[in-house]
Amino acid sequence: MNHQRRDNAMRLIALFVSTGVHAGATMENAWVLNLAMEKGLDDQELLSGLDYAAEQDWLIVGRNVLLLTEAGKAATASGWTAAA
Repeated sequence: MNHQRRDNAMRLIALFVSTGVHAGATMENAWVLNLAMEKGLDDQELLSGLDYAAEQDWLIVGRNVLLLTEAGKAATASGWTAAA
């Protein structure tokens, strides 16, 4: 189960980075939700991914915004692939 949460988090972070979000950038919750929906993530995948990313300090969760951290951006640069 934990690998699914990690994969969901990595998918989200990779989506953010691929759209040009840089470390330190804030993202409005509505934008994150729309992006996740466009890319086919369901509510459960989004919530578990956000939760895991926050636990790992890849994202900072604020009121109505998220902030991508350097650790989050670096996590996607580590050659991540989804667990089988």
